[in-house]
Amino acid sequence: HWVEQLGGDSGRTRLCSAPLQVGGILHDALFSQLGSCVLTSATLATDSDFSFLSRRLGLEAIDEDRVHHLLLDSPFDFASRTCLAIPNDGPEPGQAGHAEWLSAAVARALLVSRGRTLVLFTSWAAMRHAHEVCLDAAEDEGFELLCQGQAPRHLLLERFRQQESSVLFGTDSFWQGVDVVGPALSQVIIARLPFDVPDEPLLAARMEALRTEVHNPFRALSLPRAVLRLKQGFGRLVRHREDWGAVLVLDNRISSRSYGRHFIESLPPARRIEAPLDAVLDELAVFFDQMDVEAV
Repeated sequence: HWVEQLGGDSGRTRLCSAPLQVGGILHDALFSQLGSCVLTSATLATDSDFSFLSRRLGLEAIDEDRVHHLLLDSPFDFASRTCLAIPNDGPEPGQAGHAEWLSAAVARALLVSRGRTLVLFTSWAAMRHAHEVCLDAAEDEGFELLCQGQAPRHLLLERFRQQESSVLFGTDSFWQGVDVVGPALSQVIIARLPFDVPDEPLLAARMEALRTEVHNPFRALSLPRAVLRLKQGFGRLVRHREDWGAVLVLDNRISSRSYGRHFIESLPPARRIEAPLDAVLDELAVFFDQMDVEAV
């Protein structure tokens, strides 16, 4: 249980309540009431394994004869039509100069892709800062910058689809449910690995419960949640067999930290570019030129 303040200084508050574990609820209300139930999504597995989902949904308590897992390969040709680009020379989040480096890197990447980009953030402040920095470059190149908060979500997405060279900055809900087919979306930029804010009340309570059970809350909860969310962000790029593009991850912890392999191994088998930012952008420029020619 926790209390949230609403509307800034309005004095309005909201009392919130949520279960720490939903497995028992799902068993009683859903799984035990049905002869069969199919759970399907592109983002159910981490490291090609369903154990995290099974724990969260209480599937481990169900008779094992009833639970069957199936992990299917994607029909899309990620190896030849997509790139995973990771600059390895920028400061990590929280280090001095990171915000400035991040915003400048986004601006340069937008020029390489000639717009056509969804930029995903985990922080409203970082999103607004990068949007502000990129405005001049976008105006000079003639592509429109759209930013979450400027208009309702559905209107921003419709504008993004219609204006092929536009750029959409988003956070929260834009990591999933964005379906843009074709050249209007040729690049997804991940500003930061999507770890949850650790002091969010429900997450903090779940992590404390894991500690009391002698579990590592980072490995048991924070990391797999972030892995699934990154998969969702990557999934915005390719929605059709003819789609192509690049995912640029501007958080070098994905390669410098030991836990980074969990992110990379859970992503589709895209061509991987890992180098200093200048070299990454040079390779992406060649990739975009090649794919644009093939698409004609």
